Amino acid sequence: MTLSVELSEEIISKVEKSRVLYNERKFNEGLDLLTACVHLKPDDALLLFEQACFLYQLGQFDQSIKALERSINITPNSRNHSFLGSILADLGKPSEAAFHYLQAFKFNPSNTYCAYAMAYNGDYDVNGEEYQIIHAALQRNAQQPIDYARLNMALGKIHLKNKDVPGALSFFHTGKKISENFSNYDLSADTLRTQKIISAFKALEYEEMPTSTASNNSTRVALIFGLPRSGTTLLETMLNSHADIQGIGESKLLSSSLEHLAHQFNEEMFQIEHLTKCTAQDWKNSGQQMIGQVNYYGKRWIVDKQLFNYVWLGCAQKLNPDSVFIDIRRNP
Repeated sequence: MTLSVELSEEIISKVEKSRVLYNERKFNEGLDLLTACVHLKPDDALLLFEQACFLYQLGQFDQSIKALERSINITPNSRNHSFLGSILADLGKPSEAAFHYLQAFKFNPSNTYCAYAMAYNGDYDVNGEEYQIIHAALQRNAQQPIDYARLNMALGKIHLKNKDVPGALSFFHTGKKISENFSNYDLSADTLRTQKIISAFKALEYEEMPTSTASNNSTRVALIFGLPRSGTTLLETMLNSHADIQGIGESKLLSSSLEHLAHQFNEEMFQIEHLTKCTAQDWKNSGQQMIGQVNYYGKRWIVDKQLFNYVWLGCAQKLNPDSVFIDIRRNP
């Protein structure tokens, strides 16, 4: 991202150093530099955006949202609206997230991910302006296959939410057919990975499942998992109606905690090989980071319905022994 020519050499130098620190996962140090820059130039939208990135990585979601809102008030664009939308979606605020995804898509119609995210999080009428915006983008000939697939899936999602199943299936079928041409999903590779995870846990001296020590005032996590169309969304919606429960949809809660573990080995993503390298203190530190994320909501229970959490359930238990797992299976 290009910095403004109006910035002083001091600020430019600090920002460049902060970007290096970001890549090195040294978020606290980088945030200090960005915060100093924002104090010197409080009306620069890009500085506020980059500050928000550090705040988000540190789990300071409220402050990250405020920085992005300030950035948008100064210079609204697809980037800051999209980022704010993703944070709000992670925090279980779909309608607010959808609004910002819509703004991001309006600023940059080539950002088709925002179109799909907007349709997934929002509730729109098939005759509404939002639907027409996506449909108009679909009619353009310049779309890449992945963009064309996303737009079809977005329209299908809106039809489905309007209980128009035939219309939804038509768009879903088109989107799926297109996506198959560039999808590199390999079932055999996924099966092999799962087998490796099972073998890795069997090789560990895996202590007996600890007894829950959660107090009445502490936040606990429930992970719902299962195949698509098995009822995970319905269950989360039902649980979310309780005053002590906050549903956060298909969040990055578990994956971000595993990334936190991976960073201790100077890796971006958690790998199966890390299982044998993690110490009890490593699990504890990343588990505390996980709970730090959910404490934001101020609720007794947090419910996450990321379908593919099942792959790392063993890790979830190591991160937070008080977690509860709900396995939904469709019959037939």
